[in-house]
Amino acid sequence: MYGGIGSPLGAVVGAIFITTISNSMNLMHVSPAIALLVILVAGITFGALNGFIIVILKVNSFITTLGMMFALRGLALQVTKGRIISMPDVLNNIGKIKIGPIYLNILISLAFLLLIHTIHIRTRFGRYIIAIGSEAEVANQMGIRVKRITFTTFVLSGLFASISGIVSMIQLGGVTSYTGIGLEFTGIAAIVIGGISLFGAEGHIIPGLLLGVYILAMIENGLNLAGASPYIYPFIRGGIIFIAMHADSLRSKSKMRQE
Repeated sequence: MYGGIGSPLGAVVGAIFITTISNSMNLMHVSPAIALLVILVAGITFGALNGFIIVILKVNSFITTLGMMFALRGLALQVTKGRIISMPDVLNNIGKIKIGPIYLNILISLAFLLLIHTIHIRTRFGRYIIAIGSEAEVANQMGIRVKRITFTTFVLSGLFASISGIVSMIQLGGVTSYTGIGLEFTGIAAIVIGGISLFGAEGHIIPGLLLGVYILAMIENGLNLAGASPYIYPFIRGGIIFIAMHADSLRSKSKMRQE
C-alpha cells in the first residue's frame, strides 16, 4: 500500500537545492538563470530518488523522505560550512516587485496553489492520487497504474519543493543551510488543521489547506502579540498536530463503522 505521508521536501529545499547551488553560483559565477534551472532539475532528481526507494524498494514513505532530508541537510552543511548565502541583485530586485499592493512572490504562490488545486480535483491524475491514497490495492484492481502514479507524485513533489524554495529564496534575499528547519512539521500541522486526512482520500487544497495555513498563522501571530516566548511555538504547534490527528483518527474510525 502506497498511501501515506512523507516528510515534506520543502524543508530539504532550504538545506540543499538552494544553499549548495547558490553557494556554487557565487563561487563559480554561474548565471542565475542556469542556477535556477539546476535547482529545478535537482528537485526532480531527488524526488525521483525518493519515488524509487518507496515504490521499488518498498520503504515507508515517511522514513524515506525524513532520511533524505537529514542526508541532504548534512551535505549542505558540509558544502556551505553553515554560512549565509546572499542572492544576486537581480534576484533581490525580483523579490521587491509589487503588482498593486501585493508582492509578486505572494501572487506566484497563490497562482501555484490554484494550479495544484485544479490538478487535484479536475484531472484524471488527481483522481487517481485520491484513489491510491484511499486504498492502493483497490485502485490497482480498478486498473490504475499505482506504481507509476505514485512515482510520478514524488517526482512532482520534488519539483514543487524546488519551486517553493526558489520563491522563498527570492523573498528572503539570502539563505543558509538551516533555512526550512521545522517546515516539515509546520506543513503537517497546516494539513491536519485544514481537514486533510492523513489516512488519505479526504480534504481539499482550497479551501482546506489554505484555511489550515491561515489558522496556524493567526495562532502564531496571536502568541506573538500576547508576548509569548518564541520557544513555546513548537510546543503549541505540536499540541495542535496531536489534537488534529486525534480528531482525524476518530473521524476515520466513525466513517469505517458507518460503512
